Formats: sequence, structure tokens, C-alpha cells
Amino acid sequence: MKPMVRTITFWLLLAAVCWVVLGIINFVAWRVWLAHDIEHQLTMIRAAGLPTNGAEENNYYPSVPANENAALKMATAFALLASSQFSA
Repeated sequence: MKPMVRTITFWLLLAAVCWVVLGIINFVAWRVWLAHDIEHQLTMIRAAGLPTNGAEENNYYPSVPANENAALKMATAFALLASSQFSA
């Protein structure tokens, strides 16, 4: 290889490596900023007294009594409908 071609190849490879490293640094910085921003928003939600996960949400909403639970009534109605169609 000629010295000029070797020098150009070296600088092109060095520039490509620098771009990749800068891209990785940029991505990591963005993810750290995003994690900080999400944690800040979750802190504000907790300060307002609202749930931020499944366990807190289960405690936040009162349970519905079985005689007032519309989902159970709908499930029973669909089961009756399905069984009456097959028996006819």
C-alpha cells in the first residue's frame, strides 16, 4: 500500500470509530436523562397520592362486591347464552 492510501484509510477508520463511540455516548446520556425524567415524574405522581404500580393500584381502588360486579353477571349471561344455543 502506498503511504498516502494508508494514511487516508487510517483517518477514515479513526473517524468511523469516533462516530460510533460518540453515538454510543449520546445514546447512554439520553437513557440516563430519560431514567431521571421518569423517576421525577413518578415522584410527582406519588406526591399526589396516586398509585404508580400494580400493588399500589390494588390498594387504591376498592374491591367491588360480587353482587354488584357487572363482569361476573356478563360472564354468567354469556355462559347461559352459549349453553342454550347448544341445547336447542
